[in-house]
Amino acid sequence: MKFNKLSADIFVGPQITLDEIADLKELGVRSIIVTRPEQEDPAQPSTSSIKEAAREAGIVVEQIPVVPGQLTDKALQRYSDLVAGLERPIFTYCRSGARATVLWAMNEAAQGKPVEEILVATKAAGHDFEALRSSLVAAAARASE
Repeated sequence: MKFNKLSADIFVGPQITLDEIADLKELGVRSIIVTRPEQEDPAQPSTSSIKEAAREAGIVVEQIPVVPGQLTDKALQRYSDLVAGLERPIFTYCRSGARATVLWAMNEAAQGKPVEEILVATKAAGHDFEALRSSLVAAAARASE
């Protein structure tokens, strides 16, 4: 199973299989956030099947269906609410991990985390989001108002 650490208790990765729920449990994951819409790829496991397998492992699953290139304020708010309320550690995923990482990055900026630290963390997780710098700066500026 491939995953990357974004912060002390938030991990990100690509689409998981039902069998990988056990790996997440062994890692101590308490919550999963799925950022992929249903049937984005006919081969992906349904969110309901992920929820069922995770429930049996004692892991909570929530979904924020983000269409590639269509990140909304509603999705960002939902992510913020979930991260604030779910038990940690949290594992979040999409097809490649990029959308899940963008949600994390935007939320961190909105919470006032320095943009440079966010970009270092996303790059270490395999996603160079330098192109998002201005959006992150804007989110951080709104946070400080």
